[in-house]
Amino acid sequence: MSKLQTASEETPLLSADQASFTNASFDYAKKKASPWHVIIALFGLTFSFGALYAPMIQFYTVIFCYKYYQQQSGDSGADIPLDNCAIPEVQAIVSEAQAIIMFLTYASTLLVASYYGALSDRKGRRLIMMISTLGSLIQIAMFVITIKYIHIFGISLLFIAPIIKGFMAGDTVAIAAVQAYISDCTTRAERTIAFGNMMATIFLGTTIGPTVASFLLNKTKSINSIFYMVFIIHVVIGLYFWLVMPESNDISQHKEIKQQGKQSFLQRINIFSALQILHRRSSSEHASQYALPLMAGVQFLVYIVTMPPSLLYAMLQFKWTAYEGGLYFSLCSFTRVVIMLTVLPLLSKIFHRNKATPSPSPPTSPKPSTTINAAEPASPSSSTSSAIVDTRSKEDIRHAITFDSWMIRTGLTIETVCFVAFGLVTTSIGFSITGATQSLALLAAPSIRSLLTSLVGPTEIGELLGAMAVLEACGMIISQLTINTIYSASVATMPNLIFFVCAIISGLALIFSFFVHPSKPLETTNDDSLIHEDY
Repeated sequence: MSKLQTASEETPLLSADQASFTNASFDYAKKKASPWHVIIALFGLTFSFGALYAPMIQFYTVIFCYKYYQQQSGDSGADIPLDNCAIPEVQAIVSEAQAIIMFLTYASTLLVASYYGALSDRKGRRLIMMISTLGSLIQIAMFVITIKYIHIFGISLLFIAPIIKGFMAGDTVAIAAVQAYISDCTTRAERTIAFGNMMATIFLGTTIGPTVASFLLNKTKSINSIFYMVFIIHVVIGLYFWLVMPESNDISQHKEIKQQGKQSFLQRINIFSALQILHRRSSSEHASQYALPLMAGVQFLVYIVTMPPSLLYAMLQFKWTAYEGGLYFSLCSFTRVVIMLTVLPLLSKIFHRNKATPSPSPPTSPKPSTTINAAEPASPSSSTSSAIVDTRSKEDIRHAITFDSWMIRTGLTIETVCFVAFGLVTTSIGFSITGATQSLALLAAPSIRSLLTSLVGPTEIGELLGAMAVLEACGMIISQLTINTIYSASVATMPNLIFFVCAIISGLALIFSFFVHPSKPLETTNDDSLIHEDY
């Protein structure tokens, strides 16, 4: 019952339990599972997201423009030119509707995220991805029905669809399942490369998708063609999840996990309990006081300004359609790919070229291994991957924190300046150049995640990422309820006001980032000059 197993740092999560704990069918699937199985499908999902981004703005505009003129004239049969929809009154309605739809999506996802996380451990990652794909198919079908039969169904399906999508493992849960799948079938040494491939695939999909959608829309002159294309892609992906992609998670080991103590009902429904770590770990040995809560605040503010109504504004000011919007989205995604693959690695190499101290030689003693009791599973907050030993000196850790903090400040500075520029530019070309330049703000994203995880213990990283997921959902909900509401209220008199509001929020995050810095070095003996931590 207390049989012990030993896991080294090269042991994949997929094979944490030995053959005696797995059946023959899982052994077969285990040999086939690879990060590329899910990365291939991820390209289809991000391609679809990119293809739908601009058409969805036009879709909402057409639907609510139709309702607006119907209420004004009482005529429900006339076709309305899109140019007649680019007026402040329609923009205000669309902005408010988007806020409600996004709120329904993220709120419903937030309520079931923890349930689907546990379900993926019990039943496997593929099940979550299949449920999410089915939810997307239902949502797309409802959109098509709405635009074709609006005189019958009205706009009710627009608000029912996001609720169904959220409860059926929304996009946030689906991406988490993808990350879990990759972690299951890679060693720690392989995992960084695998996640890098995942991020490159996301940006590649969002670069190609809008371009293809724009040209398809230009040829067909119908938004429905984009919905049909995305629907077919999701059907293919769903069949791929069901019939082709192997399961990565050994669900047989969960029989042991079920024996652990159960949470109370109040604990299970308290979605904010994950935030306790921000208070518990408010201090860090290597960073300034309250660095973790401050960085969480920075991340939260960044989430709020993630999706400003840029395309709505461009449709109003520059008379853009989904065609121009798709090209703009592709341009921004492409510049992000370039920055991620060239600028960020170059800056990192230059900064770390003269690091504080030379790399210490690895210890001569054997690496400590993590023992896993099969009858007593690790807590959810602890990683199931094995430990590695970090032998960096304290000065090197502070050096890394300095790099991350300045990358965050640089990215947030660019973000703030570009928001101001968005509000000041008066041409379509200037707006596009500003959007491409704003992609440089991506420099802050990996450093925020890196700095956050360096401020907690190795067994608390999972708990921290759970807290970040809650902050993301809450930030996106608040974003839709505030940013879109402000745009709706000001679009008739000062439509560019929203960009200055976003600049203020981003500037506040920038101010917070200046309070996060390496702690002052203390005089220590040589024996204490190295940090030995398990990750």
